[in-house]
Amino acid sequence: FMKAGEADHTQDECRMFKTIRKALLFICVIISAPVFSATTQELQLTNGLKVIVREDHRAPVAFCSLWYKVGGAYESEGETGISHFLEHWMFRGTQKFKSGEFNRLIVTQGGDANAMTTEDYTMYYETVPVTALSTVFQLEADRMHNMTFDPAQFEQEKKIVMEERRMRVEDDPRALAYETFRSTAFETKPYHHPVIGWMTDIEHLTPNVVRTWYQTYYAPNNAVLIVVGDVKPDVVFALAKQYFGGIQSSILPILQKQNAIRHSGKRHDTVNLPVQLSWLVMGYSVPTLATINPVNQKQIAALLLAAGILGSGENSVLVNELVHEKKLATSVDVEYNPYGLFPTLFTISATPTNTSKLLEKGILDQMHALADTLLPEAALNRAKAQLVSEYVYSQDSLMQQATTLGVPEMAGLSWKTADTLIQAAQAVTPDDVQQVAQQYFHKGGLTVVTLEPKK
Repeated sequence: FMKAGEADHTQDECRMFKTIRKALLFICVIISAPVFSATTQELQLTNGLKVIVREDHRAPVAFCSLWYKVGGAYESEGETGISHFLEHWMFRGTQKFKSGEFNRLIVTQGGDANAMTTEDYTMYYETVPVTALSTVFQLEADRMHNMTFDPAQFEQEKKIVMEERRMRVEDDPRALAYETFRSTAFETKPYHHPVIGWMTDIEHLTPNVVRTWYQTYYAPNNAVLIVVGDVKPDVVFALAKQYFGGIQSSILPILQKQNAIRHSGKRHDTVNLPVQLSWLVMGYSVPTLATINPVNQKQIAALLLAAGILGSGENSVLVNELVHEKKLATSVDVEYNPYGLFPTLFTISATPTNTSKLLEKGILDQMHALADTLLPEAALNRAKAQLVSEYVYSQDSLMQQATTLGVPEMAGLSWKTADTLIQAAQAVTPDDVQQVAQQYFHKGGLTVVTLEPKK
């Protein structure tokens, strides 16, 4: 990751966040109850701040992350990108620490710091020696409520964010195509707008507007503090009370639950840009754990397994059929996030070897086959085993462990929700996979966008 203060990876379309997200989607739900219950504890302070601690004593290091329930989905027309801009601004000065001091103090302690913004949340994180944990808490608590908004520095930061958008989106044809895909699939907010914001909205941001956003959403009762590493819960809880306990809670706006995917019938768009290779991205409207009726949560597990069956690994259906056998694509990727605040997309992206039209037909044939033909039990068992193995591998990363705990919390769920989902995944049958394929993988909820060379 880049260090805080540089142009960072805070747009959903950006590759680095996509890497984190992909790991999360296939990993975060594979958690056995004994593993978490034995090592994870939580405490809620009187001001509403939830503190979650997971012990991992393999190295004298702690990963500290502070999650705020605000992101692109909270923004309205004309203010897009404000959450991402504020993420940048949080590394500027406070009433106590001048601009640049946050990073300097973390680096002096032998650590590093960064942040990321998504549709559903903003996360700030530090990896530090455990001896520096009190410094991290002091700094994070201070900038939760003491940020200053110097107009001259604000204009400087605005130029940095605008340049980031140019570099990561406007100069990247696939990012532009993906932005078109998202805005086509999601007709209105909350997921219609890019997390980084539209350029004209970034240009018109003012210190007063961002300050109001900060004062509205940056409060202890809208945050979750997660620490993973060589720590003891009692010590972390005591530090949290010491540094965060005196910050007052706020009255938070009510986020209106809404479905931004309202179209009936396939949607298609083509983006023509000066590229050498075509690219195809398509997505089906699907629910998440936060949006589905609890009695149907097994469907989420079935969708998660379907993503693995279709696109995880060289032996997955789409990779095997379209890359190796029919040679219609050079690569295929499948993504599904079960933890979104709102209905989301089951996304398939691929690079064609011939034409996008042939590749699209090849993908649709396989999606129809999944709905028409019962999946072999052995194939489903392989998908379940792969989920477990990827989870085990992920435990080497303190950040992945924290992400596993934090993302469900940001969707209004509990980190413990992962236990329920893994149990549901183990109980999924071939009939369950076929049922979700029939219910969701149809043209009524399909959006397709192709990137084609400009003639």
